[in-house]
Amino acid sequence: MARAGIWTFPPSTERSADEAAEYLTRLRQLLRWIGVSEAEMEKGHLRCDANVSIRPIGSTELNPKMEIKNVNSIEHVRHAINAEVKRQIKEVEAGRKITSWTLDWDEDTQTLSKMRSKETEADYRYFREPDLLPVRLDAEEKDKVLAQLPELPLKRQARFEKEYELPTYNAEILTSERALSDYFEATVKFYRGEAKQVSNWIMNDVLGILNERGLSAPELQLTPERLAKVIILVDNKVINTSTGRQPLRKFAPKLLRKTPLRWSNTKMERKWSWAGSLVR
Repeated sequence: MARAGIWTFPPSTERSADEAAEYLTRLRQLLRWIGVSEAEMEKGHLRCDANVSIRPIGSTELNPKMEIKNVNSIEHVRHAINAEVKRQIKEVEAGRKITSWTLDWDEDTQTLSKMRSKETEADYRYFREPDLLPVRLDAEEKDKVLAQLPELPLKRQARFEKEYELPTYNAEILTSERALSDYFEATVKFYRGEAKQVSNWIMNDVLGILNERGLSAPELQLTPERLAKVIILVDNKVINTSTGRQPLRKFAPKLLRKTPLRWSNTKMERKWSWAGSLVR
């Protein structure tokens, strides 16, 4: 736990900036999925301090690390790490020694600047916090906690690919948010047809509405049942695809609510509601 009671995670990787970005993407997804945080990096809910060091191929010893502080975007993390790796390689190849510094990343200029020399453990003056006692969980307690977790995103993505025969890309998009994946499954149950058809409507039309307005799935008020009815009407050739899309666009303002729908604190299930009639 860092200053001001904010939790920090110290994961490490010895691969690439892309892997670091993927890790942050999955971490943010998981935090949102289980309701721990909205994890909006730009709003300060989640930040990244990236420590970068290099070593020659075949060597087991890393050069001194440089810490890039308080990066507030996953893409910025990717850019900053790549820039620092290139800089360190250039320094070593020129015969210069790497000295530890804390760095600041400027996304606008794509440059790194020195903030201060890197502190060592002695500089931090680490000592045990007397008011924080150790927490030890036995196997039974751990199993009890794990049993309360919902189906997590990667597991649900794999299930969507197998159970609904969705392409990996579709399954990944539909499980990017828990509310969106729940919405998809609920629509499939009402539709009772090929899940890929529901996937196409959600990805091409429903997400289009949300993206146009910079909103997320919890703010959607078009119920799964109503969407399923639209798809069925198109399938039965009562209306064509273009006509089926018109009410989604026409009633778009009515399909969204200012206050996002929330998870139930007791049953962990979605509470879908409807503000107007789309299909009668």
